[in-house]
Amino acid sequence: MHINIHYNKKYQLFLQLLPWFIITYGVFVRFNQYLFNRPMALDELFIASSIADGSFLDFFKPLDYSHRVPPLFLILTKLPIIIFTNNDLFIRLFPFIAGTLSLLLFYKLASKTVSYTACIVSLLLFSTNEYMIFFTTELKQYSTDVCIALLIFLMVIHLQSKQLKPWKIVMLCFTGIIAVWSSHPAIFVLAGCGTYMFMSDVFNRDWKRARKLIVVYLVWVINFIVFYAITLKGMDDYPVHNWLIKFWIMEDAFAPFSLSFFKWSYTMIVQMIKMLGGYETNLTHYTAVILFFVGCISVFFRKNKFLWALVLPLLFAVGASLFQAYPVYDRMALFFLPSILIIMAEGACCIWIKSIMWTRLIPAILIILIVYQPLNHSFYRLKEPIRNRELKHVMKYVSDNIQPNDIIYLYYWAEPAFRYYDEFYGFDFDNFVLISPKPDLEYVKEVDHFRNNKGIKRIDGFNIKYKRILGVHERIHGCKDEIDQLIGNKRVWFLFSHSSVPKFKKYICEIGEKRDVCIRRIASAWLIDLSVKEKSE
Repeated sequence: MHINIHYNKKYQLFLQLLPWFIITYGVFVRFNQYLFNRPMALDELFIASSIADGSFLDFFKPLDYSHRVPPLFLILTKLPIIIFTNNDLFIRLFPFIAGTLSLLLFYKLASKTVSYTACIVSLLLFSTNEYMIFFTTELKQYSTDVCIALLIFLMVIHLQSKQLKPWKIVMLCFTGIIAVWSSHPAIFVLAGCGTYMFMSDVFNRDWKRARKLIVVYLVWVINFIVFYAITLKGMDDYPVHNWLIKFWIMEDAFAPFSLSFFKWSYTMIVQMIKMLGGYETNLTHYTAVILFFVGCISVFFRKNKFLWALVLPLLFAVGASLFQAYPVYDRMALFFLPSILIIMAEGACCIWIKSIMWTRLIPAILIILIVYQPLNHSFYRLKEPIRNRELKHVMKYVSDNIQPNDIIYLYYWAEPAFRYYDEFYGFDFDNFVLISPKPDLEYVKEVDHFRNNKGIKRIDGFNIKYKRILGVHERIHGCKDEIDQLIGNKRVWFLFSHSSVPKFKKYICEIGEKRDVCIRRIASAWLIDLSVKEKSE
């Protein structure tokens, strides 16, 4: 990154401080979202209970809901709740640190790879990116994926023009080992950067350096084999795996083995820019897409070929998706966000440089178009932070208003949240039972996997002795029979936490009368009197 020496001293000082103003703003937005401390989302809850209750050794096996998460990420996430206490802020502390550190790492990477203007544009995009703000404060590994990718890129830049001394080889090996155990897509970043380093040495005929790198790559490969054998082997044997594959196929996240691969690749890039960039209008979305492809062309012709290292990891990820080994979609591709933003900014600055003076208004407008929406969203998030399903608040309301003989019916997808927050409100999840036979399902989903593995008690029909009922199915057609068994009871609390429950609410209001309700976004509790109406035939 180079600042024009012809500027006066005050302006030079402003240009030097501008990146730090942007970084400070990015930290502030993330910290504001972090302190908002929203209740956990369903995806977070799938791993939260395992982190809170599991041992370090448990993290090397599938978690309670059959999810596979990098063990080192889980260990580093658990440390704050061991040192302090288990609450939402502390269990999210490591993802927050990783996401915030990514701001500094991104600035370092951009300043070493593109011009000052492109650096500022990309840094502003990264600091205000809603996906990064969200996942920096989410109990998921995606902000760590970005942080690890940035660390690998910076390591490669640092070693690119230096002699590979033994300690540097050790550092390369160690970084690769730590990265794989902390982040699943790190293997694609290592493969991309490794390919870039090796090909650079081959083109420069630096055979001695290339031979040293082969040693590093062997260590990386052996480490990945060990990692796979311990944490991922046998994944296909888990019933939930079939459901996850089906889910990602429905999202078109796997590359096809056909001529439609090229169409899929273009669509994937376009949709990735839209989702990860947070562009809601066609104008801003396609402006960003155009700038990305212009940036790719610029990368091809640049003398500094390091930007190729930013592109190659996605190619390896797409290769894995051909074999349905990794979905290239949405948050799973967040590790590629820094590359997208740097290449977009490079494209904008390339148009700026190629424009004559009076036409520079065009690239200036293009930059404003891609920057305005993320920046405006970040301003909005300062006063209205991102929210989730808020069953936590609903549980508190029920806890404050429940009477000794009340019955609780817990909706299928509300179970992970209820189970995790149960210790704070004293409902005693161990007393919940299933009153319906095991349904015949095409796919075993996370909740069913947990119930099967933990041996949740199942009784033959409703018994007044058991006042805590688990919904057996996510759809109303699979739950009507068990809900009908509750008819005749005066006070039944129905707890919901999902977007697909309107039919449940409609049905319980048809067979009973609403006595109380607590609604927090799409989480809700309904107190229904089922003793006042007869079920219609």
